[in-house]
Amino acid sequence: MDFVIHVNGELPEKGFWVLEVDAIGERFLLAGEDGAFRWVNMADCTFVRGASPEVPRPMVLVQPAKSLAAPPMRFGNGMH
Repeated sequence: MDFVIHVNGELPEKGFWVLEVDAIGERFLLAGEDGAFRWVNMADCTFVRGASPEVPRPMVLVQPAKSLAAPPMRFGNGMH
């Protein structure tokens, strides 16, 4: 389930979607408006709201800064 948190000590009207919970379950991964990722401790956060899994969430497609090319695939052993 998707949910929004507020990081204590930051602007009260500012909320962040949680992108990931660490394996130990002590931190949230957030993305800032500047595009930088950061981990915050759960103890420093307050739950704001959750998103219903029944309601689709808008997605934004982002063009990668550098395109990655996959090497050509070869089938068989090259012998005819």
